[in-house]
Amino acid sequence: MDARDVRAFLTIAIFVTSILIVAGFVKLARAAKVDRANQLLETRTCSACDLEDVDLRNADLEDVNLESANLRGADFQRANLSRANLNSVILNEADLTEANLQDIYLADALLSSVILNRANLRRANLRGAYLGDAALNTANLSSAHLGDTIFSRALLNQANLNEANLGGANLGEADLSEATLRGADLRMAYLGDTNLSGARLPGANLSRSNLPRANLRQANLRRVNLGEADLRGASLEEASLNGANLLRANLLRASLINANLTNANLTGANLRRADLSQANLSGANLTGANLSATNLDGVTFCNTTMPDGRVENRDCGLSNDGLSQ
Repeated sequence: MDARDVRAFLTIAIFVTSILIVAGFVKLARAAKVDRANQLLETRTCSACDLEDVDLRNADLEDVNLESANLRGADFQRANLSRANLNSVILNEADLTEANLQDIYLADALLSSVILNRANLRRANLRGAYLGDAALNTANLSSAHLGDTIFSRALLNQANLNEANLGGANLGEADLSEATLRGADLRMAYLGDTNLSGARLPGANLSRSNLPRANLRQANLRRVNLGEADLRGASLEEASLNGANLLRANLLRASLINANLTNANLTGANLRRADLSQANLSGANLTGANLSATNLDGVTFCNTTMPDGRVENRDCGLSNDGLSQ
């Protein structure tokens, strides 16, 4: 065997040895991960553990402590994590479909691209958590603590957010179509380019929120508080805004075609270049509102207070059915 053959043999031997060593480490890591999962099930605690890609489907993890754990890619489908402590965990790309997360603590957690479809997050605490690109379709987030939480581009179609606290949350480009947000707190939240078409928000508080270019077509916004909200370029066609508060709201270039603004407060609102054609403004208050270049074709005026304080009654002869549309 000449020197070249020796070198080739040594190279192959080193390569094979390296593969065996790596395989051994992988096997040990998997075994250690299984041990940690078993520890969690037995002791109910595994804070700061590395449980990446762990399979805990259908597991009973009620009241467990996993604070600061690495749970990236973990499978928690249909698991019970009610009242668990998952503050500051990493759950990126994890699957929690139909999991029970009622009263869970997930403050400051990372949940990028997490799957939470049909999950129960009632009264969950996700304050300051990151859920960018997450899937929460038909999830129950009623009465959840979601202040300053980031939901950028998240899917929340038909989600239940009744009475949820979303103050200061970022929902930019999220899909909340047909979601329910009855009585939700969205003060100073960001909803730029958010899809809220067909959503139900009666009694919600969106004061000083930012909704530029938001889609609120056919949304239920009865008695909603949109005082000083930014609705520039927003789509509010056929929306129900009965009794809504739009005090000093910015509706520049907004579309309110066929919207119901009965008894709405639009005092000091900016409606410059907005389209209100066929809208119902019966009983609305427009004192001090900016109607410069506003499209008012076919608008219903009855007991409507105009920007100059004058009461307009030109359409009061219409039937009650016509005024309620």
